[in-house]
Amino acid sequence: MSAAPLLAVQELSVRIERAQGAVRPCERVSFTLDAGETVGLVGESGCGKSVTALALLGLLPRPGGRYAGGSIRLEGRELVGASEDELSRLRGRRIAAVFQDPGTSLNPYLTLGEQLVEGPMHHLGLARREAAARAEALLARVGIPDARLRLRAYPHQLSGGQRQRVMIAMALACEPALLVADEPTTALDVTLQAQILELLQDLRRERGLGVLLVSHDLGVVAELCDRVLVLYGGRIVEEGPTADVLARPAHPYTAALLRALPRLDGPRAARLAALPGLPPALDVPAPDACRFAPRCALARAACLAGEPALAPFAPGRARRCIAPVQEVT
Repeated sequence: MSAAPLLAVQELSVRIERAQGAVRPCERVSFTLDAGETVGLVGESGCGKSVTALALLGLLPRPGGRYAGGSIRLEGRELVGASEDELSRLRGRRIAAVFQDPGTSLNPYLTLGEQLVEGPMHHLGLARREAAARAEALLARVGIPDARLRLRAYPHQLSGGQRQRVMIAMALACEPALLVADEPTTALDVTLQAQILELLQDLRRERGLGVLLVSHDLGVVAELCDRVLVLYGGRIVEEGPTADVLARPAHPYTAALLRALPRLDGPRAARLAALPGLPPALDVPAPDACRFAPRCALARAACLAGEPALAPFAPGRARRCIAPVQEVT
């Protein structure tokens, strides 16, 4: 009998009520994530990646954000419908986050030490001296030199890469089971990006950490993720082992994303393959049709008759498409 997953998301839907109408950035999303596994969430800007990730943390956009259905179970505990007090006890302790811009995530008025000791004191009941020792050890582990001295520094005194390492240390301070990383390397140069990815890999192996990586960078996903979920219009359109999905995409949208990547082995003057059209508006009711059909070269009449189900077609793989797999390139 297999163990229950660390995270189980079933039919999750999110609505954001606005004066102009409701936005539907996450529609009936389902997936699981095991301890020690990294799952990537990819797609264009506006496809619902970040809102889906924030929903796991109970950090829905305000005002107007609400769960519109579904379930989020972390270590068997239901998060949808949990009180703010319950979520506050879990955030940082069992589930933590690293966001893409540490410059806005760190408090510029507090030293790093003051910010790093808060979680262990609150969640673990450590005395300040113990929490400070833990913070120093964490800074050293994530590669911050002169860790004790840095505890007295302010965020602006560190480089962008160092601030991102501090954010990782802060997220891991209370030894959570699940880390949600929302574009954690977007603001970094290629060298720093590689260092942060290597650090996340090492920490995952050391701690058996489950990681949900939100990214639009398929190179980062290929480097870090065991499985990948492709989102379009707030829905998962393809999922499977990362190497399989990137080598043999089975949904036209995934294939289009891969064609749009620049290639080092192609002609210098070659133009990138643009994906025509725009993503579907999330502030109008979804049509009773495949959401990708207006932009899809393989669309046929049946695609407009109803939205396909997310159906398995090979071991560990599923897609939301009726076109034969061999037609997708």
